[in-house]
Amino acid sequence: AAARRARRRRPRRRYRPYETLLLLDDAASTLRDLPRDAAPQLRALVAHADPFSTFHALAAKAGLPLPRVYRLARHLCEWKRARVIAVVRPD
Repeated sequence: AAARRARRRRPRRRYRPYETLLLLDDAASTLRDLPRDAAPQLRALVAHADPFSTFHALAAKAGLPLPRVYRLARHLCEWKRARVIAVVRPD
């Protein structure tokens, strides 16, 4: 049964350094809704999330390694709190 479930899982989409995280709600309410024991890195990511900054820039701002940013972004997407999008350009 477990093997059958594993086969049914969708393959994970690979995030790219030039993409970004779009919070589906404002950062303050997202932070407020996080569990009390949420990782400080997750809180930092939410606090620094900006649709105008790439994942690479976001990782630098939050002081996190890029693979960790991807992992935390995946959690936020699975919890329906964010989406991964192409960077929004102000032009």
